[in-house]
Amino acid sequence: MESLLSDLPDHVSGETLTEMLSTRINELISTDFSRLLTLLYRIDIDETQLRRLLRDHPDEDAGLIIARLILAREEEKAATRASFRRSDNDNDIPEDERW
Repeated sequence: MESLLSDLPDHVSGETLTEMLSTRINELISTDFSRLLTLLYRIDIDETQLRRLLRDHPDEDAGLIIARLILAREEEKAATRASFRRSDNDNDIPEDERW
């Protein structure tokens, strides 16, 4: 996740991770909004979904909303990678012929 959480301890709960990420996002909202937008683009956050959530929950912390979206997206990407790894192990293509 880029350098949003560069000082992350080895073991952290999901709730703590969400809090740390939301704090960092709120800092970026205040200090470097264009960098935040770039990070959200690179992480592949659905802009339509983000706008809808921010609009539908105006009293909720924007950093917390964005943090939850980022973590959900990272989980989706990890699941996708895992499914491709399983399918790669299931075939009989020699390693030198894979691409």
